[in-house]
Amino acid sequence: MNPSTWRWSRHRLSRPLAAAQRKLDFLNGLGRGLEESALNLAVVELTVMEAVATMALDGLPIAENDLRRLIRRRMGSAEAAAWGDWSVELVVEGLVDVLSDSAQHVEPLTLHRILAWHHRLFRWDDSQLDPQRPVLEAEIEEFLQWFNAADGRPGLITASLAELWFETHKPMESGSGRLGRAAFDLALARDAVMSEPPLGRLWAVSPLRRPQPWRRPQGEVADGQDVTEWIEDAAVAVAQACDHAIRCIERRMPQSGFWARNRTTNLNARQRRVLEAGFEIGWDWHGLLTAGKAAQLTKVSRVTASRDLAELEALGLIAQVPGTRGRGTRYRLCTQYTQMPLLLGPVEWED
Repeated sequence: MNPSTWRWSRHRLSRPLAAAQRKLDFLNGLGRGLEESALNLAVVELTVMEAVATMALDGLPIAENDLRRLIRRRMGSAEAAAWGDWSVELVVEGLVDVLSDSAQHVEPLTLHRILAWHHRLFRWDDSQLDPQRPVLEAEIEEFLQWFNAADGRPGLITASLAELWFETHKPMESGSGRLGRAAFDLALARDAVMSEPPLGRLWAVSPLRRPQPWRRPQGEVADGQDVTEWIEDAAVAVAQACDHAIRCIERRMPQSGFWARNRTTNLNARQRRVLEAGFEIGWDWHGLLTAGKAAQLTKVSRVTASRDLAELEALGLIAQVPGTRGRGTRYRLCTQYTQMPLLLGPVEWED
């Protein structure tokens, strides 16, 4: 079962591959326009979406807020580190580790790395290839040589065929599907790094969910078999994943522009924390701030919090909601952002 022998129609794939690549390039451009803090928040949300979708495939629930805390702590967030003791299931922590490694580290794929992924996903001390198949190690070495070769293949083709190999060849007794999705992310991340500009982590952690069940071959894929439909479905999935990521980035554009306009504004640490919370977690279900919430958030008295808010209002960073006053005064963020026009529509092509 050698993916280097599989065939596909270049003519049939030219349009879906080009459409997916345009969206990847557009996504890269949007990412470059974000402040680092806003970019990191977009990455957090996309990672949460991917992790939730991946766990759902196995029917496993996941606490999204705990997952956000874990990811932000892994990214070095001082706020997350101050949240105190909390934990997530080891299988969730392992999934985040694999998503991060496959999307951000583009070193060659090795058998040792595959087994390390498997160990992180399942916490088995004896992660190993299926012992009932003695020729498997030689087969996987053949696969790795193909996967790591720089032979000019588009990254999306390498990614989709690598996932197909794991899905149908099943080198592990369990978990081959998750390993295949990690290899998919790695191939796309590697392709982005070799192109300009490199920003693989946005789309690599996007929810690569298919709009309909993939047209998966039954059993192992024979040498020389045509796999055009599989690659075509993967191109659709990547394009749709880019749409998810683009919408997530657009939601972060107001935050990026806000801090760019107020880069030199003199704010104390409490005021900055309140403003960041408005963008990151919202102040309540309709996004409004009160002195009580600010006092709770910054751990100061209500009087001090009210003074901080008054200064923010004077600077034009927040505005009082009409009709509220006294202890019931509420504020909203002052953002200036017009949503960009949709430059890239849905992927459509004829058979």
